[in-house]
Amino acid sequence: MKLCAVETSTPIGSVALFENGSLIAEAEQRVSNAHGEALLPILQKLLADAGWKARDVERWGVGVGPGSFTGTRIGVSTVKGIVIATGADVVAVNAFDAVSDGVEISANEKIATVLDAQRGEVFVQSACIKEPVFAVIGAALRLFEDLRLGRVPFDPDSPLVIVGSGGALVDWSTAKFQTRFVSDSPHDVPRAASIGRIAMHAKSTNVDALEPFYVRPPDITVAKK
Repeated sequence: MKLCAVETSTPIGSVALFENGSLIAEAEQRVSNAHGEALLPILQKLLADAGWKARDVERWGVGVGPGSFTGTRIGVSTVKGIVIATGADVVAVNAFDAVSDGVEISANEKIATVLDAQRGEVFVQSACIKEPVFAVIGAALRLFEDLRLGRVPFDPDSPLVIVGSGGALVDWSTAKFQTRFVSDSPHDVPRAASIGRIAMHAKSTNVDALEPFYVRPPDITVAKK
């Protein structure tokens, strides 16, 4: 099976190609224009170098955020258009799963994925909570204290594993629990290779339901009457 993965929810845009379960090519580029001008040239070059056309791809994986509103929309809309035109499968993969993919933990550890949400905020997903949330950086530790110590029976001697680049933004010096940090690439920000590995074995997403994953409301909303 030929699979192409696209990730544009952060300033690091990336594309990865897989064939029969193996990563055969990947490219990434840091951009400042929300990927509007950069994504298609990267995608087209990677496909051409592999001798593929878009219609040869049987399954697409796409990062749906949370992250940059504009960047995520560009990646999702690009993949959605190709899938509608070619009839390929598509799998939506959120940024939390992409960043934590492959992180090894012991039986008594819990993972919390913390992503930089810009504007002095972080996105947080943890085994402690049912749904991801966003929090002001200065209040993030208090959120973790409440989640970890108040709602989930953790072993106090086992660390909470903080995954993602957002973990470095939080001051953990007064934490009442142990922490272990995993933030080296590819566990800093979501990348297409991680998106592809997850999409390879995941259930297909209905293309009509393929939309960006927003944890907080968009900056621009419809004006109230």
